[in-house]
Amino acid sequence: MQPVTYDFMETGAADVNGATFPQSVIMPSHGWLTVNKVSYNTERKMKWFRATIGVRDDSPPKSPIIFEVTADGRKVYSKSLRLGSSRKVDLNVKGVLRLDLVLRFPEAETDFQTSYHGVWGDAQFVRYRD
Repeated sequence: MQPVTYDFMETGAADVNGATFPQSVIMPSHGWLTVNKVSYNTERKMKWFRATIGVRDDSPPKSPIIFEVTADGRKVYSKSLRLGSSRKVDLNVKGVLRLDLVLRFPEAETDFQTSYHGVWGDAQFVRYRD
């Protein structure tokens, strides 16, 4: 699914906590960017959003990243992770029109030269069965 809006992102393979996720949404901080958001229009046709989240393995070790998901403007998930950790996300998005993947980079507020990368590994939407 293609995003309808985004700040900075790329898609492709990413390594998180020693595992490779070939179909990932990768969102960098780019130093001055302390919040990064990607928005998807699910057309109320999706049932689940699934991913494995974490800090990309080539990011600095001091890099906590806050992963958030908002559904139609309401925060439905929030987790802070550091390098070397990951979590599975499995969210029911039934009835949701707009889903936002949001990353907050607390270290980027004082470190403008280092790039941090948050990863939504193998991110996927699961449709309702027709």
